[in-house]
Amino acid sequence: MSQAPAQPAATPTSKAAKRAATLKTEMEQLAADDKAAVLAISTADAAEVAPRDLMNPLNAELMPTGDFTIDTPWDGTTANFISYSRALKNAINAGRLGYYSDHTCEMLGLHLYMAVGVPVTTNDDYKALVKARCAQLNRFRDSAIDQGKRSLFAAILRSLDATTRDQICADGIDDEIDNCSDKLWAAIRKHAQGPFAKTTGAALMTSFFSMTWDSTADTVVAQVDFNFRALNELLHTSEALGEMGYSISVPTALVKAIAIMPDGLRVHERTYNDHTTLTKLRDEMRCDAARLDASAAQGLKSFAARDSEITEMKAEMAQLRRSLQQQQQQRSTTRTTGGNGLGKNGRHQFTDEEMMDKDFKPAAGVPWKFTKFCSVHGHSTTHNDDGCYSLHPELKPSDHRR
Repeated sequence: MSQAPAQPAATPTSKAAKRAATLKTEMEQLAADDKAAVLAISTADAAEVAPRDLMNPLNAELMPTGDFTIDTPWDGTTANFISYSRALKNAINAGRLGYYSDHTCEMLGLHLYMAVGVPVTTNDDYKALVKARCAQLNRFRDSAIDQGKRSLFAAILRSLDATTRDQICADGIDDEIDNCSDKLWAAIRKHAQGPFAKTTGAALMTSFFSMTWDSTADTVVAQVDFNFRALNELLHTSEALGEMGYSISVPTALVKAIAIMPDGLRVHERTYNDHTTLTKLRDEMRCDAARLDASAAQGLKSFAARDSEITEMKAEMAQLRRSLQQQQQQRSTTRTTGGNGLGKNGRHQFTDEEMMDKDFKPAAGVPWKFTKFCSVHGHSTTHNDDGCYSLHPELKPSDHRR
């Protein structure tokens, strides 16, 4: 069986991998003990063994339930690799296919012997029919292992979208993989790291350090959800890359979340510093954010209740502005007319059109001092056309200044 790809030095051995290694050691010891016990059977006892006495190595309850599928095939992006690998892990576990490759055994803490047992050992003193049955059981076992490996390989391949599958299996690498899920998984992990892992890692760290709180969402709760999703995506990308020097740890992500949170949540900073997982920190931030949103909504409700008062105040302010403007106009008129409101010859009481209309006469009772009419200056108290200096400049005295 192919060996699982070596993990980066910076990646610690998982609990499942440690459990798988322990199981492997225990199962190998049990297989050795079983073989030794069979070989130690006496000639007389061996001759009494019947085919029905042989133990079938296949555990029917652990046989595969059939091929599995993943709802959303992986699109090949590094950021989505961890969520994809978790979905794949759950599907493999549910389909009972975790026994048929090294990487899935390490992922789930399983071992092949748990599903298909150990090869049936043949004692030289067995009767021919018993020996034939031993060989048959071993063929059943080998067939079950081969079928499990093929099913696991095919299921993992179907968990990739078409484009990603073509990229991973391009240039004949599918021939090299040759239905080996360990090789396929190694190729998938390599693809997740991208063509330039160090460049990807550097870009990841740049995104992490430059990240700021996104306040686009309407509520603080929605902002908390959005920003923690972005932070988890960076964390998962770091885990997928597995590049030494380009890793984001959970404690680092916690510090980042607290550093960029909005001022409204800053009062709870001391409590937030006690959390050790992003999930717990997010949940507590959501509770505090919900209270902020409720306070803001209550404030808006109070504001709406006094909306009519504000409308009345605005109307009063507009009336005051109009009164002030009228007072300013009156003061300006007083300065222009000398205080009697009539102006020069009372001309301001009439419009320019009225003053230039020769036939215009004011209403009864309105003072009218104009007895002459000039086609240039209109109604006048001083001259008509014959005496207009504009029409007859020769009449204008040499010392006249007007």
